[in-house]
Amino acid sequence: MKSIVPFPISGLSWSGFGFGFAVRTALASLIALYIAMRMNLDDPKWAAITVWVVAQSSRGMSLSKSQYRIMGTALGAVAARYESTSAQCRGGVCVPSGAAPDTAR
Repeated sequence: MKSIVPFPISGLSWSGFGFGFAVRTALASLIALYIAMRMNLDDPKWAAITVWVVAQSSRGMSLSKSQYRIMGTALGAVAARYESTSAQCRGGVCVPSGAAPDTAR
């Protein structure tokens, strides 16, 4: 008889690494949801969704990912600071230098 499940489920069990990861992530998600609800955020569901999005199966992967995020944020802040100080403002509109031709008459 052909199985109606599109993938083999013989390898699933309640023990092992996957179950512990799922329980830890679910608990962290519920804690984030509780904190967001206590803070009266507009959409507390996003706190729980964020936990699931950034969850990694190993702590080493999480640390590596967080280091790259911090470096990206720092580089983005430096680039934004540079662009904001070198922008040309005319009539309340600021354009980064070199981004648009000079159309002043």
